[in-house]
Amino acid sequence: MTQSGFTGIRHNDAETTGSKNGVYVSVTCVGTLPRAPAVVMAVGGNDSDTKRIRDELRDKVAKTQGL
Repeated sequence: MTQSGFTGIRHNDAETTGSKNGVYVSVTCVGTLPRAPAVVMAVGGNDSDTKRIRDELRDKVAKTQGL
């Protein structure tokens, strides 16, 4: 997230969160076997910006190895 311009990044056992251009995002994984799917959530005041940033992060997470 840092490399993608997100700020205020926080990480704990349940999720990673941050903000970009007024959009707050959270990424968590659902512990299922054999794979743990990632869930990307976003909230913001501008619908098109929120969707764009959510989709940008979703695409980056989808390309991450080991998920």
